[in-house]
Amino acid sequence: MNLIVTTIDYILNWSRANSLWPFTFATSCCGIELMQTTASNNDIARFGSEVFRNSPRQADLLICAGTINHKMAPVLLRLYQQMAEPKYVIAMGACACGGGMFCDNTYAVVNGIDKIIPVDIYLPMCPPRPEALLDAIRKLQAKIKTETIVERKEFVNSHRSNLSEKAEVLVKAPDLKIVKTAGCYLDYSMEFECSDNSINPQIDYIKDYDSELLNNLVNLKSSGFNMLSSIIATDWKDCIELNYRLYSTFQSRFFDHKIYVQNETDSVVSIYPSAYFDECEIYDMFGVKFKGNHHLKRLLNPKSWIGHPLRKDYVLNDERLVWNE
Repeated sequence: MNLIVTTIDYILNWSRANSLWPFTFATSCCGIELMQTTASNNDIARFGSEVFRNSPRQADLLICAGTINHKMAPVLLRLYQQMAEPKYVIAMGACACGGGMFCDNTYAVVNGIDKIIPVDIYLPMCPPRPEALLDAIRKLQAKIKTETIVERKEFVNSHRSNLSEKAEVLVKAPDLKIVKTAGCYLDYSMEFECSDNSINPQIDYIKDYDSELLNNLVNLKSSGFNMLSSIIATDWKDCIELNYRLYSTFQSRFFDHKIYVQNETDSVVSIYPSAYFDECEIYDMFGVKFKGNHHLKRLLNPKSWIGHPLRKDYVLNDERLVWNE
């Protein structure tokens, strides 16, 4: 009997995993990256997911690419309920995962689509690159191949929304007591404290604070912040601020960890693998080198591009506008 069940599971899971039909659903800027993933240079057809459908009744994969606001939430729920079983969801981008940049003090945006529908794969970053979406699809395929028809009922129940279309679908995350400390924003409701370092009064930024970055992020991840939403860089002339925005999919909470560096800092890819693309973009646009990331490369500019366009000391002239590749 077990042989028959495992054989059926193998055939069904193989066919489902390699013939996903995504639903055409993009609400914001992540939709541009979604469209780029279907272009010839990325070729999503290699993974059997190129048949995008315009009807939810013909789709079994919902890639929610972009921001979902309160007015759009009932529509998202209705479309998900009309999708064919078994159905799966990828939350693409920081906004779909947890509200993104709109998570604080924004009345119109949902703090994560998992408030409305169940999510199988969280894909952070703002926005995720096509390579990241392809990796998310591969992870979903690996997840599908572990399913069994014996647990069919449990699977259906876990992929059913507990909300109705007429209900108050959106519940805001609880207000956090955020206080500013040296180098980070601390939520005192968490049992965690950042290491405090001395402040250099001459240049008004925290000196060598990044020496504790890896330890702090390890502690934060063990405290429940299991996803790196994005890394935001800002050039303040005398230093570059890096804001590591973490998100807890269990508690619907954000945590901002800021450090101030000159030209290099430690890579956090070993802790949050999704940081790879953010670190490459910051390296490309700001020139910050991340120690431990052995595959740093330019993502937005060609290899021959001189300088880093988002630095305040960047000089724009005719030569730098010429693309040599």
